Amino acid sequence: MRKKIIKSLLILPVVICIVGFYSPSGYSQTYGFEQQQCGIVQNPNYYFENYRVGSHGYAFRLYHNGILLEADTGAIIGDMALELRFIDDTTGFFISTGGDDAYTAIEKIINNSRILLWTFARLDYDFFIVDKYTVYLVSYPGSHAPWWEIIRLSDINGPKLLKNMYYATDSTVYDTILGYPLCQNLKELDYRFLSPSDTVTFKIKFSADDTLANVDPLMKSGLVVYPNPATDFIKIKDPENGNPYSLSFLDNLGVVKKRIEKLQGDQEVYVGDLPEGVYFLVVESVGQRTVCKVVRM
Repeated sequence: MRKKIIKSLLILPVVICIVGFYSPSGYSQTYGFEQQQCGIVQNPNYYFENYRVGSHGYAFRLYHNGILLEADTGAIIGDMALELRFIDDTTGFFISTGGDDAYTAIEKIINNSRILLWTFARLDYDFFIVDKYTVYLVSYPGSHAPWWEIIRLSDINGPKLLKNMYYATDSTVYDTILGYPLCQNLKELDYRFLSPSDTVTFKIKFSADDTLANVDPLMKSGLVVYPNPATDFIKIKDPENGNPYSLSFLDNLGVVKKRIEKLQGDQEVYVGDLPEGVYFLVVESVGQRTVCKVVRM
């Protein structure tokens, strides 16, 4: 299974629009998600390459506009980039696997920044991008153990284990996502397994939380915040052309975690006192309100 996937990715490494894999294992098979993935775009500005290291190893490089974003030095078993899927010019999801450590990693890409969403034991997998904040991941048995995991991944409100099970059975879970689905009116995902005795359907039913609905229209291209993600400090280019302004850092529930009043001009702001996570930076002045997302690592 994995060899077949890697071969196709080496041929077309930019965007792979695969809804689900049919993968035989020692215990069961999967048909993947029944719903068609929406909102995937071609984005040739991002691409990866896999290459040989020595006689047995592999390594990969990830690029944006020819600039190296990530490099792996390789391993005896082989480290390889597997997938890139983008939903717009700057936002996508990258999957790679590490041979020596036997893991697969999912990262979210925003411009030149990468946010690690999840790592899991190197089993076969499917994932479905619901919206720009939410991915549902199903990792399923390889040749070692009949163990299924269904996880919701998000760079806003973190990972959530929806279901893990030793043998697949019909079941339904309920979840809440932030934002609106890329597939219009999508409210449910159906994932189908073929167990040794029957066909099983796992349902994920979700509702949309509109907490973030008014953020994107407020985005203002003139606001420059860097570095992002940040560790201790962020720098802000004067967003109000010399006028006084204030800053507020809100968590995903809209709770103010830090506020600074009466700023003016370019600023360097300490964020090391904020817990790691994703925040909404609100810049306010007379008659103006601008919002952008800041990641504290």
